[in-house]
This record gives sequence, structure tokens and C-alpha cells, in this order.
Amino acid sequence: MSGNQLVNYEAARTALAKAHSLDEVKSIRDKAQALAAYARQARDTDLIKMATEIKVRAERNCGERLAEMEKAKGSDYGGRTAIDGRRERPSNPPRTLCDLGISKDQSSRYQRLAAMPEEHFETAIETAKAAAGEVTSAHMLRLASELKATRDLQDQLRE
Repeated sequence: MSGNQLVNYEAARTALAKAHSLDEVKSIRDKAQALAAYARQARDTDLIKMATEIKVRAERNCGERLAEMEKAKGSDYGGRTAIDGRRERPSNPPRTLCDLGISKDQSSRYQRLAAMPEEHFETAIETAKAAAGEVTSAHMLRLASELKATRDLQDQLRE
């Protein structure tokens, strides 16, 4: 990785760590995805590794934030019934996935990444970069599923 790329990589990691909102994290993810596409066209393997790692880290961060968010439950979420029987809409309802620009499938994938133990996630990142030259969400999700299956089997054996 060149000096300039390393500086940009560290800046992206710092921005991700300092992001205050899900919108900021999603923006970082989207930019990393675009950068990875550019890097593939340019055949810049170092940039591919950097961009795909940032993208997956941002997806995990999104998953952590989504898991903590209050869940929206339909159009009348939290509404109270007025005296005349009409539903009153709450003044500040939780944002929906649609409001956030995230599909249900993305939300599920991001939260599965967030559920991976930190140590396992970090090892998977390094393994993917060394073996495949990039970190893909699909690879990370396969590892998360394998880990869950192993834990489920261990739990069953303990019972």
C-alpha cells in the first residue's frame, strides 16, 4: 500500500469510528463500495483490499446501530387512540429501513456481521485479505453462518 493510500485508509477508519449517525456510516460504506469498483477497474490490488475492508467494517457498524435502534412497527407505530377513535401519529416515530435507504436483506446481512465476535471478525478480515485479496460481505457472512452453526451444535451437545 502506498503512503498516500495508507493515509486515506487510516482517514476512512477514523471517519468510521467517529461517525455519529447511521446515515454517516452508510455514506462511508457507499463511498468504499464505489472506490472498490474503481480499484477493480484500475487493477489496484492494494486499493481493493483497503476499500473492501472499509466497506465490510461500515456494514458491521451499520448492523450494530440497526440492532440498537427502536424498531418501527408499521404505519401506526406507537400511535395512541384519540377520544374519537382515530389513531394519532406519534410526534417522533422511529425511522424505517426505507427512510434509511436500507433494504430488509441489507439490514439482516449487516446485523449478522455485527453479531460476529470481534476477535472472529478481525481474524476473518485478515484471512480474506491474505487468501482472496479482498474482503467480501459474502465471505464474511459465510464465516458468520459457520460460526453460528458451530455454536448451535456446541449448545445442543451441552444439553
